[in-house]
Amino acid sequence: MNLFIDSKKQIRNSKKSYKKITQKWLNTNYEEYSLEPQYRTIEPKLFIEKLEQDKKNYKCDFLIHCFNGIPQIIEAHKPDRSSDFYDTSWNILPYVYKGFSVRNETPKPDILEEMLEYSKILAEDFSYVRIDFLKLPKKTVALEMTFTPYSAMIPFSNKAFDIELGKLIKLPVPSV
Repeated sequence: MNLFIDSKKQIRNSKKSYKKITQKWLNTNYEEYSLEPQYRTIEPKLFIEKLEQDKKNYKCDFLIHCFNGIPQIIEAHKPDRSSDFYDTSWNILPYVYKGFSVRNETPKPDILEEMLEYSKILAEDFSYVRIDFLKLPKKTVALEMTFTPYSAMIPFSNKAFDIELGKLIKLPVPSV
């Protein structure tokens, strides 16, 4: 959850409503809310940081889907709820989320190799993780690591895509 504040004046004028919103976030049980058990033992916190992105020139986030420690699919996710999917050589893939708008092809980012390299390091110990990146004018920022995108509640428009991607995950065999 994010709250973007453009000025100190905006804070003074809306302080009570911001406090109410953030208190609600802190009191939300995300394990129940999103059906994601990994949140069970995480203490909720607020992070306040300077916004480094120019909202007018923002194009998209790059979401690297990693399976068994290997980056395999790149999602160019745009603010209009459209997403393009690519392989690691930047060839377009046919995936489309159900309910998302028709895709608009995204130019290959000049930081693709850097994002893939960082993703491989961060994903090393996981069966599946999505590493999200934002390209800023002077640097690349890893935004988050997501283990259940959209709470695993948004299917692809074609069920075969869900099955195809699900087969890429190799879960560890529990020891007896």
